[in-house]
Parts: sequence; structure tokens; C-alpha cells
Amino acid sequence: MYWYQRRTGQGPRMIASFLLGSATYEDGFKSGYEVWSSQEKKWSLKVQSLRNGDSAEYLCAASPHSLTNGVKFEQTPVQTVQPGQQVDIECSHDDSSLLIMYWYEQKDSRALHLIGFGYSTGEPTYEPQHCLTQLGSLRFPMMLCDNPANRLL
Repeated sequence: MYWYQRRTGQGPRMIASFLLGSATYEDGFKSGYEVWSSQEKKWSLKVQSLRNGDSAEYLCAASPHSLTNGVKFEQTPVQTVQPGQQVDIECSHDDSSLLIMYWYEQKDSRALHLIGFGYSTGEPTYEPQHCLTQLGSLRFPMMLCDNPANRLL
């Protein structure tokens, strides 16, 4: 289980992850936050001693885990480009059993929007302003073609 905080005008920041009865807190959230599970498939987040800066949307997410096979993901670092330029953003992983790569964008403080996905065995599908190509079975670069104001995750 993962907990995120999203302040107005910002992208989500991970607060903590909870696995096998133990919480791991991210920098900036190591005090004043508590994550726990009271029963199977039910998790809670407590923000202690609320301050004005705690005003945000709090999100949770879950994902299947394998304790014997961790997947390593790598993504291009943050890039600054000028309007009209093309930006290439790459994401790769080291698990050949993961056959689909999804790409999302988030504009301002709106919800995430799926902009493309690719199968390791076929041609990618994407929205018109984005170009998704596949380089090998585990490497999927995303190129922002027409609208450099978008932010990709």
C-alpha cells in the first residue's frame, strides 16, 4: 500500500509505503504521519498535529508485490526544454514478464490522464500529440511532439 500527498498545483509526493506490517516513510514525512493496517486489505493514514501546510489531497494506491523478485525501473531525469522543442522521456525495467508500459500526464493539479501504452509484443497506442516508440522489449521512450507544456509521469 502506498500513500501520497498532492497539494494544489503540484504533483503527488509519496508519503509512505506499507509492506508486511511495516511502514517506510519518505523524507519530509518521517514525523507527524502514521500509516498502519487494522485488518487485511484495509490501511489508514493519520496526519498528526495538523498545520495549514497539510492542506492537500491524500491518495492511496495498492500494487501486487513479489518478495522474491524486485523490479528495477529507470526513468529519464527531469528535463527543462523550451516551447517548440521535442523532449524524449524514457522508462525501462528489468522484468520480462511485465509486458505493458503505461504513460500518464498530469496538467496542473488535475487527475492523471493515460496518454499511451505499449506492449512488448506489438505496436504502441498513444494520443495524437504524443509519440510512443518501442526500443527492445523492455524500453519505451515517450516523445512529446506538439505540446511541450505537458508534464509527463
